[in-house]
Amino acid sequence: MRAAFLALAASLLTVWSASPADEKKPAYVGTDSCMRCHIDFARRWAALDHSKKLLAQEAPEKRGCEACHGAGGDHVAGRRKQIVRWKALDADARSGICLPCHAKLDAKLWDAGPHHKVASCDTCHEVHRDTGRDKMLRAAAGKDCDPCHADIADKIKAKLHHPVPEDTLSCVSCHNPHGTADSHLLSQPMGQLCGECHGDDVPKPETHAAKEWKLGHGKDAKGHEPECRMCHDQQTFCQECHAVPIPHPDNFVTEHGDLAKERQATCLQCHEVAKCELCHEDLPPAEGAAQGK
Repeated sequence: MRAAFLALAASLLTVWSASPADEKKPAYVGTDSCMRCHIDFARRWAALDHSKKLLAQEAPEKRGCEACHGAGGDHVAGRRKQIVRWKALDADARSGICLPCHAKLDAKLWDAGPHHKVASCDTCHEVHRDTGRDKMLRAAAGKDCDPCHADIADKIKAKLHHPVPEDTLSCVSCHNPHGTADSHLLSQPMGQLCGECHGDDVPKPETHAAKEWKLGHGKDAKGHEPECRMCHDQQTFCQECHAVPIPHPDNFVTEHGDLAKERQATCLQCHEVAKCELCHEDLPPAEGAAQGK
């Protein structure tokens, strides 16, 4: 029995000693080793300012080619595929190589934005050669968004999107593709953004010129919400005056009673009394209804 136990223990020790955690990790060999085989390619890469910053790093895992492709020891030793091959990585994995450095600089909210689901940093930025453009962009800033946003031209024609004259504006004039707290990736709050070009003379729809427009704008806006949202953030702008969550949350139908009593005039900005009567009988007179509130 003792001999069988010792034999079992010895076999387990053998397995443990050969576990992946204890295997020898590939060695970092330095960019000079890469250049022996990839010399023409590497020379173009080494001339970039971005590459010079990588080559100036002290830690081997952050220096030169191996900062992006991983330790090259196995690759140099003849195991060619034992290297980080970007073509084999998905978008998140490719961007994950860039973000440790750039998340602190210009991509703090990359993961919170929508682009990380469909693109990676190298979708828009070249890494190995000079493009002649700022930020190593493959195309002029904001000029290569059409493949995914071809619908914007139709929205501009329908006046649901701000015009983008090619000689003065591009997509990145207003949007930050790297991610912002705004759901439309606006680089600044809407009011400030419009002021950049228009100053205090921001164009307004004809309806805003009516003398009593504010008193009935809820009904005017109904059915035109996309146009309103071109300038106004629905979540915050409406609530500044009305103190009612807009759009209403899912449980608002069952929870709105007390708020509706306090804010009758607010409700009537958008809703007819008949809507209340669908569920309620013997309603008290609507305060302010006679004034069209």
